[in-house]
Amino acid sequence: MLKVFQNIPDGIYDGCFTLFIGEHDKMEKWLGKKYPGVSISDDNNFGESFALESKDKKIVNVIWLQKYNHSISDQGVLVHELLHFTIGELKRRGFSLNSGSEEAYTYFLESVYKNALERLNKKTNKQ
Repeated sequence: MLKVFQNIPDGIYDGCFTLFIGEHDKMEKWLGKKYPGVSISDDNNFGESFALESKDKKIVNVIWLQKYNHSISDQGVLVHELLHFTIGELKRRGFSLNSGSEEAYTYFLESVYKNALERLNKKTNKQ
């Protein structure tokens, strides 16, 4: 089974990301239907974060988790992948991680983590 949570807002900019939970090949098939020709490596057993460029040149941010059951371990994997997303997204926006920019990174990470949890909690009625 593949769970798809689309258009989760980043909460800081006008961006968003899609969170997939389930089998990697099912995610790749789902993305392949929407974005033909997409090829995604399966380098990680637990999670992955990457960006695709759509045909209309929009960046599509993707977070994939093998599973998510609200455990501390699963939350750790989620925040790990969201940090990869944060670094990539802010780099695309011209930031570089240093002592002068770390607050931007931490606020962005906090925002995407809260928005992801809010969507996951709403979908599963878990608080």
